[in-house]
Amino acid sequence: MSMSIRNQKRFHETTRKVWAQLFGIFMRKAREKSCLPLEATALLAGMSTSEWLAIEAGDIPDPAQLDCMSAALGMNPGQMGVAVRICRGAWED
Repeated sequence: MSMSIRNQKRFHETTRKVWAQLFGIFMRKAREKSCLPLEATALLAGMSTSEWLAIEAGDIPDPAQLDCMSAALGMNPGQMGVAVRICRGAWED
């Protein structure tokens, strides 16, 4: 039984990571579309370049960062909302 619980936990962690990586791809594509350099985008979002790159690589951003990220990319809140809803599994515990 403990093996099953451990496997479920590992499956959940893997699934969460996949959703986070998909969100990171969305953010990278949006940044590239904005034509702003990475450093400028991160600065506009109030983040360091390494923080932004970590999110693009699959780190899960704090929900409080999403509005600043969307503004830096020139996205309206609805556009960010779509990305978050698609990748909502990244934030689920």
